[in-house]
Amino acid sequence: MNSFKIRTSGILKSHWSTMLLSRCTRQIECYDNLDPTTDSRGT
Repeated sequence: MNSFKIRTSGILKSHWSTMLLSRCTRQIECYDNLDPTTDSRGT
């Protein structure tokens, strides 16, 4: 029971971190596309 709880909590943590990361990168991409004056890629 304890090991199962720990395993599920770890999976949830990793899932949340990946979700937050993808959301952040998506927001950055959206901002880059919305604002053509700021070019972070250097093109």
